[in-house]
Amino acid sequence: AKVLQHLARMGFVAAHKGAHGGYHLARPAETISLADIVEAIDGPLAITACSKNDEPCGQFGSCTVRDPLWRVKDRILTVLQTTTLAEMGEADAPVLVTVDRGGPARVAPASGR
Repeated sequence: AKVLQHLARMGFVAAHKGAHGGYHLARPAETISLADIVEAIDGPLAITACSKNDEPCGQFGSCTVRDPLWRVKDRILTVLQTTTLAEMGEADAPVLVTVDRGGPARVAPASGR
């Protein structure tokens, strides 16, 4: 409930009071990116401690994973910024993936749904 209250304060959802109350989106799903939601709940996306703040750690000058991880963060952020809540609701029909040891994966429509 605290997350929904926070999202309401941030303008993403609005509350309905009463017996049939609950929450609904306060603006169209097409205008809300996943990055908006992640940042509203968790703050700016950070993969490493050094990407969380502007102060370099003691290993900053010799760190060999910092730049690759920052590139990963940038790519994740791009996907989150360009994916909307509306797109998340447009999922394809469920599929069943079967993997046999030593064989290729097989993908088929899931039945019974």
